[in-house]
Amino acid sequence: MKIAFRHLVEIGKAVHTARSVAEAAVDDGSAGGARTALGDLSVRLSAIEDQVASSIQDWTDTHDLSPVTTPEEKP
Repeated sequence: MKIAFRHLVEIGKAVHTARSVAEAAVDDGSAGGARTALGDLSVRLSAIEDQVASSIQDWTDTHDLSPVTTPEEKP
């Protein structure tokens, strides 16, 4: 259970950092800055997606639940 909580804390930190990147891009105001920020955000959001999936798996394993599928995994 501690591992699942730690993962949630890490996700929260990652979301905060992604938000800071987005805010900095808005403050910068340049097209090049926005393009760079979008690339950075894409990478960060992908990592957050993986962390959330891992947390869900931890939760299902801990509580002996059925595996959860994402919309991409459904037929």
